[in-house]
Amino acid sequence: MDSISDPGNAGTLLRSALAFGFDAAILTNNSVDPFNPKVVRSSVGAIFGFPIITATVEEILRFKKYDRFKLIVADTRGIDINSKKINIKNYSRIVLALGSEAEGISEYILSKADIKIKINHEEKVDSLNVAVAGSIIMKEFYK
Repeated sequence: MDSISDPGNAGTLLRSALAFGFDAAILTNNSVDPFNPKVVRSSVGAIFGFPIITATVEEILRFKKYDRFKLIVADTRGIDINSKKINIKNYSRIVLALGSEAEGISEYILSKADIKIKINHEEKVDSLNVAVAGSIIMKEFYK
């Protein structure tokens, strides 16, 4: 989670990450405190189900590089998550990056992405809430 400041969104994302088999959650240090009472409440206890780490972007990218993870970034300019150009089921070692609704993913993280994905939806809606979009994407990776 990059710059996710809303506790409800953070808690929902943590709950979805646990539900869809992610091994840990990493929040950039400019995100909400994962142990904020509103995050804990909205996670419905998911924060106690797996490791939650707060780190700098540089630390996260070092982890990604040395442990050979693919950095998959949710971005409205990305490739449709269901496109035949990519088969997300082929990726088992991923870091999924989600940004705040107000700012999106930082340009620095975008520049380091291995793959940029998006969720196609009706043009009547500008974008999806980050917790909704993140949950949909995590469900797509769930095996």
